[in-house]
Amino acid sequence: KIVMFSVIIPTYNRAHHLTTAYKSVQSQTLTDWELIIVDDGSTDDTKEVIASFNDPRIIYVYQENAERSAARNNGIQHANGEWICFLDSDDYFLPNHLESFHQFIIDKDPTPCFIITGGYEEHQGALIKKTIFDPANSEHPAHFILRETIVTPISVCIHRSCLEIYEFPEIY
Repeated sequence: KIVMFSVIIPTYNRAHHLTTAYKSVQSQTLTDWELIIVDDGSTDDTKEVIASFNDPRIIYVYQENAERSAARNNGIQHANGEWICFLDSDDYFLPNHLESFHQFIIDKDPTPCFIITGGYEEHQGALIKKTIFDPANSEHPAHFILRETIVTPISVCIHRSCLEIYEFPEIY
């Protein structure tokens, strides 16, 4: 089944974090998603924690330990989504994360290859929204990245056509 978003979580011995990450995806205001959890050779109870979620939108993939980049690439291979998003196992989405990407996508013509959000920063208990990269503003992406954000997996949404050409390099 094709979905709008495939969310990929690579994990290694972080069973104790997975419930928070999963619940943040489960509680998204936009529900057209699947969750691919790539277990990178965990020796803790990761598999049992994932099974306890009992959610048909979860695809569980086990691989021998090969590090995060290989796990992300493996997740991409299992993805059915038009757009690919990433979430580290010790992180979480805000409830409108996917909806924000979706709104940006439908507002753009032509469809962008990727979207980079600035995400949120916490200052004295308040969340401050960072800007979303807009390729139409003629700014070079590198300038945006250096000025607005540190690119982390949670801040990136990539159209699957881009990922058919490029994989995560092994050094990341």
